[in-house]
Amino acid sequence: MFPKELLLAVICSASLSLWIFNKKEIAIVIAISFSFFTFFLGFISYPSLLLIVLFSLSCYYYKNTKNVFFRFPLSALILLFSLLPFTTLLQSSQQVPIFSGERFSPISAPFWMGINIEKGVCGIILAAFLLNISRSFSNWKKIFKEFIPVYIILTVVLLLPAYLTNFIKYDFKLPENMYLFIANNLLLTCVAEEVIFRGFLQKNLNNIFVKNFKMSKAAPLLSLLLTAILFGLFHYKSGILMIVFAFLAGIGYGYAFQKSEKIESAILVHFGVNITHFIFFTYPFYKV
Repeated sequence: MFPKELLLAVICSASLSLWIFNKKEIAIVIAISFSFFTFFLGFISYPSLLLIVLFSLSCYYYKNTKNVFFRFPLSALILLFSLLPFTTLLQSSQQVPIFSGERFSPISAPFWMGINIEKGVCGIILAAFLLNISRSFSNWKKIFKEFIPVYIILTVVLLLPAYLTNFIKYDFKLPENMYLFIANNLLLTCVAEEVIFRGFLQKNLNNIFVKNFKMSKAAPLLSLLLTAILFGLFHYKSGILMIVFAFLAGIGYGYAFQKSEKIESAILVHFGVNITHFIFFTYPFYKV
């Protein structure tokens, strides 16, 4: 089988290239090439490959048309194609396995993690076509200024109740294979989820409320809450408790995005909470 580390490195390089290179076409070419390569390896199916192609075309035409009548259905298609990988409708595809029942400590539950190809690729392509990537020092200075307080507060809000209810326990660790978790979680999971939910959905909902319903004051709160609710519901496979935690997390990520107006703030808060949980507590949870 093709080395999983190499596959992870290729798709992560597509994500990183968004911030390294001025030409966003580099990220798009790597991501789409990766899709075809994993298709030939048998990881994704014809419907998944078709979804990625149609998604890319939808993003391209959405970016390059000013016609409102075309932009609305295209935005609906982009949202639909973005959210499909979060459902069970693509069961004919499979993730590239990274961790298969890995136990990071004797008191941690087994953990499974893989490369969700469709979600990762769609997030990268969406970011490349539609988002303004931060590269200047002034932008990153603002991002760090805004994300750190939100990260600290959200970490306490999410992890303290989990600790007090024995869902997780203190369990400091730095496993040798932690780099695989960091690469997959930061450059694929966090990037894709924040680009799709905050960078596209929340931003567009806010614009709709402002332009179409003249709700300039209520728009930020409504768009934040609706996006957080949807974000929580898409964690249904992990149970009701995870839906609640994901909803609360979505509020924090959405607030970080709104306050800084930079998608990187939401990505860093998201990853910050995850890596704090991973390093300092039982991951994914305490195994009785």
